[in-house]
Amino acid sequence: MNISVDQNCVHCALCLEICPAGLFDFPLVGEGMDLPAVKHPEACIQCGHCVCACPAEAIIHSEFGPDRIIPIKERSSSAYQDLLAMGQARRSIRRFRSEKVSREQLEKIIRYAELAPTACNSRRVFWTAASDPEILRGVWQETALTLKKAANLLGSPVGFLAAKLFPNSEAGRNYKRLPFIRSVAEKAMKKDLILHEAPNILIAHYDVKDGKFAEMDAHLALQNAVNAAEALGLGAFYLGFVQRAAPKNPMIAKILKIPKGHRIAGGLALGIPDIQYRFAPVRDYPEPVFLDAET
Repeated sequence: MNISVDQNCVHCALCLEICPAGLFDFPLVGEGMDLPAVKHPEACIQCGHCVCACPAEAIIHSEFGPDRIIPIKERSSSAYQDLLAMGQARRSIRRFRSEKVSREQLEKIIRYAELAPTACNSRRVFWTAASDPEILRGVWQETALTLKKAANLLGSPVGFLAAKLFPNSEAGRNYKRLPFIRSVAEKAMKKDLILHEAPNILIAHYDVKDGKFAEMDAHLALQNAVNAAEALGLGAFYLGFVQRAAPKNPMIAKILKIPKGHRIAGGLALGIPDIQYRFAPVRDYPEPVFLDAET
């Protein structure tokens, strides 16, 4: 990888300030150069900040030629209001029409999801989209089976004792939801309360060798995917039961052909909504804390 600064440099030092790896340095007086230097280009994480921000277009980067950057359009003055309105209108959709989401729409969702930030610009979130009815049925039934086993264990004397002794453990937290879990588990074996007969699912997964940050990256990308689906007029909901069941039931990953060594971070059910919400609820949230300096 080669990074250099040409004579167009205006010495604004912006590259020094914005490089996450701190690669740019002005040479010391007497070294015979007055341009920023990059002594360790191998440490570059290829974020492109330097190339995209340089006001003089003076940075030459082997990974970011003219065909690898795009101009940024000026934001509309209503951008926040438009985003807020879309967020307020978005509902978790669990009633879908039978038509499948098109490949073009799925690619648009993934394309926007991939714009989410990743740790060290790793871009190591992987996607699997499924619409095969047999695969969807397998994911539903294996998840329902796992949920039923979990409900039975949680409702047993052992589960009760674990919840009482360790209230902050997974058993303790889930015991409070036991009536809900039992209700879903009993019905989900016969009726699809896992995918709600969605015609498509989109799964985000990561290589476990990439560590905990890769899982966090996947969750950020999934939120982008939800917003993209909403913007395309599609319905979606998070596959929470699948996400929780997958580590306990390897068959789910096998059915989805998830590569060996990868772990499911989460997923979405997707489809064309078969319901139209007329109102959005007003919700209460915890008050934010602002740690400002006292004046």
